[in-house]
Amino acid sequence: WVKGYDDHKIPITAKEAKECVAGYRACQGQGSAQDDTPAMPIPEFSDETFINALVNFIVANDQSLNVVESVFFCQLLLLLCSKLLDKDIPHRTSVRNHIEACWKEYLAQLSGELKHLANALLHIIDQLKIDCKIGWITLDNASNNDMMVEHLSCLLGNRGLSFSDFKHRIWCVLST
Repeated sequence: WVKGYDDHKIPITAKEAKECVAGYRACQGQGSAQDDTPAMPIPEFSDETFINALVNFIVANDQSLNVVESVFFCQLLLLLCSKLLDKDIPHRTSVRNHIEACWKEYLAQLSGELKHLANALLHIIDQLKIDCKIGWITLDNASNNDMMVEHLSCLLGNRGLSFSDFKHRIWCVLST
């Protein structure tokens, strides 16, 4: 699996796996462990890149939105960029609004990807020639599965097959 990750340039960041990964790479003649920290280019400063970087910092590091209200954090930002003025640093409300907008955009993108998942599932169903034999599909209760099974229902309906995204879905029950 390490080779697969390396081939696709996917960083392995789990601290628990670092030693094993380094050992595997050494056995493969790769020498010392590769740096799994991706190099990120620093974009030119603008209001948009600043708010995006701030949101990425807050979300990726699970920071409180209140960090932008900290005098010390604001001083740090002002120290790092001479073009930045105190009035340019957004307050937590505007940061929250930006995060919410990014989240809605991400959900819209994910919704489209889940439609692709329904297409992929239908392709497998076609390969097995069982589209007329589908009874029920078992999925967990994650809301993202709703979109996939709804789209699958439409795809099967376009073929004249009766499949209800509600009636033909079995929801997993939480185990105790």
